[in-house]
Amino acid sequence: MKPEVDVYHLHGIQLSNDYVEYRDGFVKYEAQMLDNVLKKINLEGITFDKKVVQGEPYEEIIKAATDLECDLIVMGRRGFSKIKRFFVGSVTQRVISDAPCPVLVVKED
Repeated sequence: MKPEVDVYHLHGIQLSNDYVEYRDGFVKYEAQMLDNVLKKINLEGITFDKKVVQGEPYEEIIKAATDLECDLIVMGRRGFSKIKRFFVGSVTQRVISDAPCPVLVVKED
């Protein structure tokens, strides 16, 4: 799946024409964003692994849960209206439907 680069140009970000370079840059940037989020959370006493993957989000979540033999998936829900969910699709709904284990959904404010 190629990234949608037009959205970056709208924000004044110039990207190379090489897809591999895009992909590697996105993975690096997304890993940095994840690190920034984790710095803000008290994770004392919690052991975890972090991983940045590419693909369809719900498919990657299902694959990780299956591969890791997870007991529970915890996900956030943005609270889109029913109409917007119909058109946009819902990662959470797809995970709930196909998950190999229970899914706990936390509504985001």
